Amino acid sequence: MAQHIDLAEEIHWASRRDVQSRFKLFNNLDRVLHWVETGQSFPILVNMTLTNRCNHRCPLCTSREYLDDRTMPTDDAKRIIAEVARLGAKAIGLGGGGDPTCHPDLAEIISFIGSQGLEVALNTNGQLLDAAIIQAAIRHCTWIRVSLDADSSETFKKTHGLGEEAFAQVVHNIGALVEEKRRTGSEVTLGTTYLVGPHTLAGAFHATSKVRDLGVDYMRLRPFFEWDQAAAHGDEEDRDASGRVRPSRAYAARVAFQDEMVLQLARCESLNNDVFLASFPKERTLAAGQHQSRLHKACYVHHFETVVSADLKLYPCCMLEDNAKYSLGSVAGKSFEEVWTSQGRRDAYGRVDFSDCPNPCMLEKHNELLWELKHDELRPETRVSDLLAASRTKYPHANFL
Repeated sequence: MAQHIDLAEEIHWASRRDVQSRFKLFNNLDRVLHWVETGQSFPILVNMTLTNRCNHRCPLCTSREYLDDRTMPTDDAKRIIAEVARLGAKAIGLGGGGDPTCHPDLAEIISFIGSQGLEVALNTNGQLLDAAIIQAAIRHCTWIRVSLDADSSETFKKTHGLGEEAFAQVVHNIGALVEEKRRTGSEVTLGTTYLVGPHTLAGAFHATSKVRDLGVDYMRLRPFFEWDQAAAHGDEEDRDASGRVRPSRAYAARVAFQDEMVLQLARCESLNNDVFLASFPKERTLAAGQHQSRLHKACYVHHFETVVSADLKLYPCCMLEDNAKYSLGSVAGKSFEEVWTSQGRRDAYGRVDFSDCPNPCMLEKHNELLWELKHDELRPETRVSDLLAASRTKYPHANFL
């Protein structure tokens, strides 16, 4: 059973710029209520994979099976951005897929998003950030997040597949983002992430300390999605003949790892102060390697966000991107509105049965609340007074789910 929502804690962390609040959707309550009544909603957030190219070779990348040279034409990107702004989208997320810095016109696209009155966020490995991208991003982005995932070049090799020179460049570029933010007085939130697994945990505290000293606003620590593979990464004795980790050993490794993980993540949180926040998704992290039963029987959050792939197809979320089973349709030669309101999209999202979804999912809490609202099944753990108070609370980055 899900734990009771502690609204006081939610509001406390919101004031500390915790960008992960489960109540974000309630800052768009009109959209939520319209969807409850009609089943229809245009997305609040449109995530765009500008390119499938990537300059890193992360061994456990969730996109590694479809990394290639597919790149969204800049004119198409601008056309889609302008249309979704007209339809009522509030934010554009740039990530991947590949890394958005591999798109030749990234700085121009970021500036165009800003000109349309939309919020924009940039998620990148950070190595190819140049002066033009940094200036555009600091000027227009609500937040920028760099996937660091290492405290040293040795760990960086394990997580990103590259060595000392690349790691040093990423760290330098994080510093350049901080410098530009200070120079311009921008209110952009600068963050970093660190993927936690048995082969990376030892560096978590050092990495968190490093980025705090660089001047970023937060470090988000989170578990690898492919936990079993992370548990056996680099340990051939834990793999069977096909290369998959042996389940019994994966379980034993997870149990042995649990206590140390809690201690190390608590150490990271001890670095928090008035201008820096280290955090991790507690339920997802402590459930790493374990499949959880879902209280909701359908995915509803895709009504409020979507992904446009580099080849101009729509998908419900980044974890289902490039899976033909879940393609909502193509906006190549078609308007976004035409595809979004089509029977083909309805058929596609009806096929989302969680069989290809991570468990737990990073959008789990949104889906739980939407299920309860849609089916009028508020559990005792979800008090109406909590929901009403949440709708009056200004959550940071509310348009980024």
